Amino acid sequence: MYTRPEGAEIVLGGMTAQTGPNPDDPDRYDQDVDPTYPTATRERLARRQPALADAHFARGQAGLYDMSPDTRAVLDRAPNVDGLYLAAGFSGTGFKKSPAVGACMAELILQGRAETVDLSPFRLSRFAEAQPLHSPDEYELPTDWGHTF
Repeated sequence: MYTRPEGAEIVLGGMTAQTGPNPDDPDRYDQDVDPTYPTATRERLARRQPALADAHFARGQAGLYDMSPDTRAVLDRAPNVDGLYLAAGFSGTGFKKSPAVGACMAELILQGRAETVDLSPFRLSRFAEAQPLHSPDEYELPTDWGHTF
């Protein structure tokens, strides 16, 4: 859940939750808001910010996460496509990481390798190598995404 002001009066709020199955065809993904979403969001927001208990739901849109099979970013050269680089799969966390990712990707593109941070854990080939990236600070996802390594 997050909130942020927009203008003088509007506060946007959101909750991230996988409420349905993992879409097989992202091009046919239903972007309509689940009918229970406005009430559930308002209730959760009001617990943190009581002034929002009477908030009005104006509109909403559902979206997809861009995530890799291990839910970690891919930062690498694209195989077999000269000049194409990948910085993807952040699943909503890329904005806060973008300064560091931008610096490392610039090094990779201009110098052939990132020097500020070792990007090898984020290589695309880790999936074919059956070496998904794990963190000591693992978190649980609300849904089994069905990936096996």
